[in-house]
Amino acid sequence: MKYHTPLIAAALVASLFTGCSKHSPSAAAKPEVRYLGEVELSTNTPTHATIYATNDCTITASPLPDGGLSLDIAIQLEASGQKPRHLQMWVRPDQKFAFQTSGMATPVSFMARLNAK
Repeated sequence: MKYHTPLIAAALVASLFTGCSKHSPSAAAKPEVRYLGEVELSTNTPTHATIYATNDCTITASPLPDGGLSLDIAIQLEASGQKPRHLQMWVRPDQKFAFQTSGMATPVSFMARLNAK
């Protein structure tokens, strides 16, 4: 037992120093979001939006019986020759939402607004 006491004391002291951090993890965890603003959509008509200078997306909206929207989002990333990545989302109109897929550095956000035509 006499050999274990200094070892336990040293482990406790070491855990005190390694468990403390001066930096807040929440400050580094917030990703930057690219907000596109309000995007006007027409029923079953593709709408083009530029995410970044080299990334585009095409959004096609279909109304749902409950008043929501079904969105098909085709994302063309900067690497030429790649097929667009497709996302299927169900959203409420006039509410901001965000999405991100592999290959995108930051999430993208916009508010979908369906034209009344």
